Amino acid sequence: MDEQRLQDYLNLIQELLSCPSGSEAAILSRRPELLDRGLVEVMRAEAEMRAARGERNAGWLRDFAGKIEAVNYSLPGLQKQAEADRLWNQAAQHYRHSEFPQAFQCLQQCLQLYQEIGDGRGIAKSWGGLGYIELNRGNWDEAERLYRQCLEIETELGDRSGMAKCWGLLGDIERNRGNWDEAERLFRQYLEIETELGDRSGMATSWGLLGDIERKRGNWDEAERLYRQSLQLSTELGDRSHMAYCWGWLGYIQRKRGNWDEMERRYQQSLQLSTELGDRSGMVSSWTHLGILYQHLYQIPEALAAWRSGLELCPPAKFPVEALDLGRRLGNIAFDIRDWETAIYGYEVATEAVETLCSFTNSYLEKQNRREAVVEIYEKLVQACINAKDIGKALASVERSKSRNLIELLSNRELSPSGDVPPELRQELDRLRREVTAKQRLLESLDTATDTDVGGEPGLGQRGAGSSSYKPEAVAALRQNYEQAQQALTELLDTLKTYDPNFTLTQRVEPIQFSQIRELLDEETVLIEWYLTRERIYTFIVLGGDPPQPPLEKGGLRDSELLLGGGDPPQPPLDKGGLRDSEPPFLRGAGGISVHTSTPEQYQQLQELRQTYLQSYAEDFSDWDNHLDRFLPLLRDILQLPQLLAPLPRNLHRLILVPYRDLHLFPLHAIPLGDGDEPEYLADRFSQGVSYAPSCQFLQVSRRNRKPTPKKRLFAIQNPTEDLTYADLEVEAILDNFSATSSHLARQQAQKTALNQDPHRQDFRAAEYLHFAGHGAFNFITPLLSPLVLAGAKIRVSDTEPTPDTAKTRYLPWRKGTAIDLTKCYTLGELFELSLPACRLVILSACETGLTDFSSQLEEYISLGLGFLYAGAANVVCSLWAVNDVSTAILMVKFYEEIENQPSVSQALKAAQKWMREVTKQQLIDWLENSDSQAKQNLSNNLNLGLDAPQSRPYEHPIHWAAFCAIGF
Repeated sequence: MDEQRLQDYLNLIQELLSCPSGSEAAILSRRPELLDRGLVEVMRAEAEMRAARGERNAGWLRDFAGKIEAVNYSLPGLQKQAEADRLWNQAAQHYRHSEFPQAFQCLQQCLQLYQEIGDGRGIAKSWGGLGYIELNRGNWDEAERLYRQCLEIETELGDRSGMAKCWGLLGDIERNRGNWDEAERLFRQYLEIETELGDRSGMATSWGLLGDIERKRGNWDEAERLYRQSLQLSTELGDRSHMAYCWGWLGYIQRKRGNWDEMERRYQQSLQLSTELGDRSGMVSSWTHLGILYQHLYQIPEALAAWRSGLELCPPAKFPVEALDLGRRLGNIAFDIRDWETAIYGYEVATEAVETLCSFTNSYLEKQNRREAVVEIYEKLVQACINAKDIGKALASVERSKSRNLIELLSNRELSPSGDVPPELRQELDRLRREVTAKQRLLESLDTATDTDVGGEPGLGQRGAGSSSYKPEAVAALRQNYEQAQQALTELLDTLKTYDPNFTLTQRVEPIQFSQIRELLDEETVLIEWYLTRERIYTFIVLGGDPPQPPLEKGGLRDSELLLGGGDPPQPPLDKGGLRDSEPPFLRGAGGISVHTSTPEQYQQLQELRQTYLQSYAEDFSDWDNHLDRFLPLLRDILQLPQLLAPLPRNLHRLILVPYRDLHLFPLHAIPLGDGDEPEYLADRFSQGVSYAPSCQFLQVSRRNRKPTPKKRLFAIQNPTEDLTYADLEVEAILDNFSATSSHLARQQAQKTALNQDPHRQDFRAAEYLHFAGHGAFNFITPLLSPLVLAGAKIRVSDTEPTPDTAKTRYLPWRKGTAIDLTKCYTLGELFELSLPACRLVILSACETGLTDFSSQLEEYISLGLGFLYAGAANVVCSLWAVNDVSTAILMVKFYEEIENQPSVSQALKAAQKWMREVTKQQLIDWLENSDSQAKQNLSNNLNLGLDAPQSRPYEHPIHWAAFCAIGF
């Protein structure tokens, strides 16, 4: 090496050492001829000389020489590496501010750049950083996967310090899972390597982690010994943060021993150190345990103050785990002492924390599990709001727990990047987003079958089917397709970022407020929403328009204002059902809302009714009409509907029902309000009909899905299995209402392949009215496998599988040695992939298309109807049991006639159902035979009404009309 080149190297090195961080690549770009092996050799030699002189920049120079060598002396590689380093520093800054989504995004970009240049050390630290975020989010499986990838690279690099840290963090995951033995093994590996390396800080951390294991095991003496070893090392090193950590857990041990004074002293030491360091996590931990101490000593104001101090340090959006714990503690103790305002504050913080934790995962199952784990918080929040006489907030709190996955799905499906994005990319985004959503949900449901207490096979009626699951090879194929779709979506997102760098697939969906609920209702509409806790039934009644004002008393004070003054008003005695005889309308609410709380006995009666209802349905469907006659009056009495409806103004013409869990199973609109042969049904009270919704926020989201003026385009699927005579006649009669604007697939043509290929695919997905007349069923075990049976799906079991046992794993058991191949059906899981942007109404004229899973502690609405709502349909008409072929056909033909004359789906359905109840045998015959429709005449020719008198009403029983309900806005 000549002297001039050596001098050029040294000058360049000096410039690199003195330049601002991040500008190194720009400096090297001005002297690319010096970017070679010689520069690296000189850098390393210079680094050694500087290290010998004790200069701190020696390490940086040595590392930078390694980076140049890692990218093979490539200037573009160094530029990518500089960008990756910049993103890493940005991620670290986001993490320090608890901005986890931003940190995660930066680390993903880091990882991609390091992978492109082949920087193993950068790849390892990116995996580790991503793993640390997932660990803090509570996503143990994903954190473990990331750390194991990091460990693999650290092992290849021979970086024992990096390996040790991976062992420690993997041990932390096992500790969080409760696997103490495995956690101890990993922590000891961590300790062993740190001891070999002489890393005293790492050794102190290891001792503390091993102390945690013994503490979890309840071995207080051994835990204290390990914490004291850790404390001694930390004190020698001056590591005040770890000293605070040790003082805190030594205080915890004293708490377990009952040494309260010593516990307080040590936690105060920990708090003081954490406060001096600005360590929020340590401060929050200390306040939490000091609050527990004060609670034990019955110093309640001090406990509340301690937990409030902790919450001031950890907003739920940034510290959800800590906020959840503190909010729950604060809420519970305030609830016990009837401090409703403080209880509401604590529980609302806790629910905010739960929603933040749910935002950390894309798994629908994990979101639901996280909500179900804290179900008592939602219940107590609702009760605290009621006790505080804030009924509007109580209803808004109910909404925070209802159908959250559905609301997020409906809200996020509309997210679209800004900018001049080509239409084909937007279409591809919609397609891939739906495909990934559908396949992910189906895979999760296959991994976790629902445990219900319904016996036998569902779908027992004429338009019913059964239940099934997938074979292992089918699940493997589904998983492969999901991964391919996910990869394609990821690549598309990278492209879309060039148009809109801030675009993401998800957003935080804010909960609906009571004022927004009332905005959904006009002055002629009333909404009834139920909420079930583990002990009671809550019934909320909400009026639209201006809230009603009771008449003034002589002194000018309104009756309903009594609850707003000081003290509680005198309480009249309860009637037999638990409702106070003299309660004026909306006494227990304000602003057009009231709430009724059942007795625990009524709640238990509902549980027993639901169980008997399902057992009778599964085991004795042949007598289902008699069962309904018995069940519906019982449900009326449990819910106390006549008493609750009596005070309502008579100018209410429309009813919206928002059931909860068990109540989704029942035809609430068909509950008789009185006894006798011709009772008034709930639907009769409301001239504009009854509609259903999973939640109020569903109505709010659906409102944005209103369709333009219809062109009356219908697409019908007609009797695919060719065994439903009246389904054929039904569709033929309905087609007459649409003439040239309709298309359909009949009988053996109605195959899944035909629906997925043009021209039928285009007609199917562009239709404004979709009508399915065939077999369907709800699968209580795996709801996403609930099928709509298409042509070619019915097969002989002996032709497909060698033994009955294996037949049941893929095919849906049916009748007379036949089965249904689910791969040739449309299952609910697959409906999530559909896009029906023009669809105004879907009619599912089949069995069980409106049934939903009721087993979760927190309600998450899921039914065949839901699949079409997510696909874009504004309204769905679906059924709650196995319906009869004949009466269903007649009801549907009449319903389509009513659609021509009625302004809404719910009004048309109400009119058709009322007509079904009242039509006599002779009127029915006249209606069919005097029609200009040949299809109606054919329907008449196939009717067999027996020898009943002409004035008899063949279809007045609810079994013939009550199964169908309208869902939508």
